[in-house]
Amino acid sequence: MIEDCSRLRIERPDPRATESRFLDRHPRTLLGAQYSLPFTTAVALVRDLSNPYAFDTSVLTDPLIGELAGRVEVEAAESDRELAIDLGDKLLRMSAIEFPGSYSQPLDYSAAADKLRRYASPLIGDARAARIAKLVNHLNQLDDVRQLAELIVT
Repeated sequence: MIEDCSRLRIERPDPRATESRFLDRHPRTLLGAQYSLPFTTAVALVRDLSNPYAFDTSVLTDPLIGELAGRVEVEAAESDRELAIDLGDKLLRMSAIEFPGSYSQPLDYSAAADKLRRYASPLIGDARAARIAKLVNHLNQLDDVRQLAELIVT
C-alpha cells in the first residue's frame, strides 16, 4: 500500500521545520538521515521503529525509503501538525502530535521499562535489563543507589 503513495505532506507550525538542514531527502550519513524530516518519515513508514535497531545504516541504501523520502513535502502551517498521505484515489490524514513518549503523552513505567528492554537487552542481556528496570521501579526503596549504578556501568 505505501508503495502506491504518490505524495506525503507534513504540516508543521514551527517555521524551522522548513529549513534546508531538516529537508535532505537523500542523506549520505546516518546522522543526516536522523535529522531529515522527509527521510525519517519514510523510514517510519517502511520500518518498525519500535525496534531500535531498525534505523541503522541500511536505511541509507534502501530503495523504497529513498523513493518515499523524495515524495515527502514539508509545509509551514498555522495549526496542528498533520501527516497527509496521498494514495491517488484516497487521502489519509493523521495527527503527528500525539504519540507515546511525546510531551503530551509521556510513557508510564511499564512502557518505559519495555523500551529499556528493547534497547538494552541486545547489549547487556535480558536478565540485566530486567534487573535495572526493577531497581528503577523501586528506586525510592533502595538503601543505596550503587546497586543500580553498578548494573548500569558494568
